[in-house]
Amino acid sequence: MKVKKYTAATMQHAMKKVKEDLGADAVILHSKVVETGGLFGLFTKKQIEVFAAADPDAAETPIVRNTGSTVLRSMQKNNFSKVHQAAPPESATAAPPPVHFTVPSPIGEIRSNLAEQGIGAERIDDLVNPLLTYWFQSPENQNIKRISEEAARLLKTAIAGYDFGGLDYSKQCIVLAGPTGVGKTTTIAKLAADCIVSRKKSAAFITTDTYRISAIDQLKTYAKILNVPIEICYSHEDFAEARKKFAGVDHIFVDTAGRNYKHGEYIEELRSLIGIDKEMDVFLTLSAAAKSKDIHDIIRHFEPLQVRQLIFTKLDETDTYGALYEAVVRSGKGIACFSSGQNVPDDLKPASHADVVHLLLGERR
Repeated sequence: MKVKKYTAATMQHAMKKVKEDLGADAVILHSKVVETGGLFGLFTKKQIEVFAAADPDAAETPIVRNTGSTVLRSMQKNNFSKVHQAAPPESATAAPPPVHFTVPSPIGEIRSNLAEQGIGAERIDDLVNPLLTYWFQSPENQNIKRISEEAARLLKTAIAGYDFGGLDYSKQCIVLAGPTGVGKTTTIAKLAADCIVSRKKSAAFITTDTYRISAIDQLKTYAKILNVPIEICYSHEDFAEARKKFAGVDHIFVDTAGRNYKHGEYIEELRSLIGIDKEMDVFLTLSAAAKSKDIHDIIRHFEPLQVRQLIFTKLDETDTYGALYEAVVRSGKGIACFSSGQNVPDDLKPASHADVVHLLLGERR
């Protein structure tokens, strides 16, 4: 099976290209509207992208049709059980009824699963197109095991360029920022415990979350359990003084206030309070149970803090993980850690590209 991609201004032009190149027996596997050209997202043109397939042995083994003529078969975008109208026959005879094409069920299952996970339709199309190509390349590929492996490879490749793999502890000051209620304080304690127990490093706490007494008390409790010092900072001067005090400590873990960061003044207030310098890594802490759009908006609002990586909490509170994948692809930020539960430090693990893929495809590690 020979599979090729075509781009044209209209579906009619695309069908003409397919017919001229692959013949009238070609099958349109998938089609969608794409934007091409332009500069900085402006002046783009909408075109039709078509994936078509043809059997190179078809000419040697002609197929007898009841109508005596051939048609181009195709699927409408996002509805694989329906097809576009057949191209007009060259002869004066009546056009045959449309030939239905059904997407291979293993690909259909993966597509449905990713949609349920919350992956965007455009990104699903970007995965389905090469999966269809892979399916028709060889009969050996036409089973659920091979297609699942290829889907996993494609998903992993799409995020392979982003930084995963846990904190590298290359900076002294480790700041956790994020909206309210995502579990920053507990996550700070988990990171500090890992630093002390697993890495045999010294640690200290700074909190700027002076809006909630309970947050200060919670971090003080963790500081007592871990036997580390803690400073409470109300201003940039307090923060600078605390950093000087902890100059001899290997790593300073900074807990910040959770606020409604849709208001830009809160971001600026936090940026001014902690300052951003070369000895500081900022990690944006997010809930895996949040909606993808909300996560994208939060990441965008936190851009002034020069976020290095993302940390996702509450993985145990959801069964859909498309928001994690979307966050990475849309923001260009990798995921440092996953947190699921309240146990310190057990419910924290470094994130990997493979983890995200397994979560999306329903294969938990």
